Amino acid sequence: PCCGTLRYYRRDHAPPLAANRSPAEMRVITKRGVCGVLALALGLAATLHWRTTMSVQSELLSEAQSLGVVPTRQEVRKSIQAESDPGLARLAFARALLADEIDTRWLGALKSEELAATIAGSLPRLERARALAAAEWVQRPASWQAAMILGGATYLGWSRQQDKRLFRERAAWEEPLRAAVALAPGNPEPRRLLGAAYLETWFANPPEQRDEAR
Repeated sequence: PCCGTLRYYRRDHAPPLAANRSPAEMRVITKRGVCGVLALALGLAATLHWRTTMSVQSELLSEAQSLGVVPTRQEVRKSIQAESDPGLARLAFARALLADEIDTRWLGALKSEELAATIAGSLPRLERARALAAAEWVQRPASWQAAMILGGATYLGWSRQQDKRLFRERAAWEEPLRAAVALAPGNPEPRRLLGAAYLETWFANPPEQRDEAR
């Protein structure tokens, strides 16, 4: 009786073979298979993206600690870790590097020897911020932050070195800053940086640009 029941089940209840299925049934099966493959691919892509982001964040925080800069502070650490995109995490780090160098209120308490050493030590950090922002601006041409950091880090680095490129190659810092102003017209940060750069290069600016700087 068991064998008879099994033969009955196989004959009357087993799903039909592919050759016996209708075109509509085959389309449904195909769609299900494609959806399953897509779901698996998306899951793998999300996992890979998450792992890449975690790795980049870890590298940036280690670099910040080795440089001994402001990004080791808890609030900046949170800003890096809050970004779910590796590129945005790099921008957060570059922004922190630039902000640390712009805040120079504490430099007044340093002696001349300490001041010279501090300024020399700031140049690699500014160059790192510039390189990160330049790479991200290529990937995100509409990012006002990438443009601002690129222009600001270039300007500040050349200014501290008293590099004549500040005047000779002014487009390297001026164009990104002007782009940042255009991309974020309601944000005062790019305008302040551009204004500070125009103040330092005041006598090299044409009259119409002085009017704009005012």
